[in-house]
Amino acid sequence: MDIREIARNLYATIDARDWDRLAGLVSPDLAVHLASANPIGFDDWRKSLTEFFVGFPDGHHIIDDYIGDADTGGHARSLSGHAHRHLPRRRTERKLRLGCCD
Repeated sequence: MDIREIARNLYATIDARDWDRLAGLVSPDLAVHLASANPIGFDDWRKSLTEFFVGFPDGHHIIDDYIGDADTGGHARSLSGHAHRHLPRRRTERKLRLGCCD
């Protein structure tokens, strides 16, 4: 399995909200770095993802581009979905697309 297949599998598992399967895909000593916050472990990451998807119940990842080779690299991705809860300052049910890179 190359890095592209691993990335597709990881985000498909997150989009399915299959937390048990996700736990089997990552290292037990996983450290997730979210923006400028301190690194968090798997349990806190799962909690963060669960809370995030409450607001974006149809959210799904789109891998826009891959950088690197078959063994190492990164990717540009986005999350697309409709917001269904209060966001800062207003409630919206518009479709949103959030971009990020890993």
